[in-house]
Amino acid sequence: MGFVGWTIHRDPRHWPNPDAFEPERHSAENRRDRAKCAFIAFGYGQRRCLGERVGRMEGMLMLALVSQKLKLNHVDGGLPTHKVVQSIKPADGMPMRIECR
Repeated sequence: MGFVGWTIHRDPRHWPNPDAFEPERHSAENRRDRAKCAFIAFGYGQRRCLGERVGRMEGMLMLALVSQKLKLNHVDGGLPTHKVVQSIKPADGMPMRIECR
């Protein structure tokens, strides 16, 4: 996705306060009012990723499994600064504090 996705996902016409964690943005109600290509995590059209459904399912499963057992907190609290190259990455890595639940 790289830089194009980064830019599209921060378009203020579709994403007010884009750096905030607001899962309700992706509710059915909010998706209905948003432009078709405002969110393209897996591409769009004929070049859309064939493994999108598997990727989404696998991501949710892994998140559920990890969050049942562990708490993950960034060492400095909050979110790390980021850099944009081919994809979005934490600028200085992402040291985590891991605690058993």
